[in-house]
Amino acid sequence: MSRQYGVESGYSAGFTSYSPAWLDALTQLVRRLRDTGAQVLVLGPVPDPQSVPTCLSAHLDDATACSPARATAVNESGVAAEAAAVRVGGGQYADLTELFCTAKQCPVIVGNTLVYVEKHLTIEYVRLLAPAIGTLMDRTLAQGQ
Repeated sequence: MSRQYGVESGYSAGFTSYSPAWLDALTQLVRRLRDTGAQVLVLGPVPDPQSVPTCLSAHLDDATACSPARATAVNESGVAAEAAAVRVGGGQYADLTELFCTAKQCPVIVGNTLVYVEKHLTIEYVRLLAPAIGTLMDRTLAQGQ
């Protein structure tokens, strides 16, 4: 997914995720942070779901109907380009896709836990993911040393 940012969000009109300007700015930011001596870890994006509560209310008997296909929810080439831009800047990148998606889908409910409220993660799911993200961050940073 590529998101368009406009003036109302504080960005210049036409600024989109994964665009050349986005990637160049990311590389420059990582490089500046690395120049201070800091380790830099950029966490990749969370998959982009549809309107989860609305969808679930229309599919009370089948939550999987609301789980977008991975190919729809994740911009794989954008994530790869973002990871490359971070590496060029001297940082580390952690792709979070595997924490949210199977090979084919990105479930909106995992076990008994709702993953999203609109396009935001639920507090409950974040609490479940915190140990896994902490471990992922530790491993990724250790590989960069």
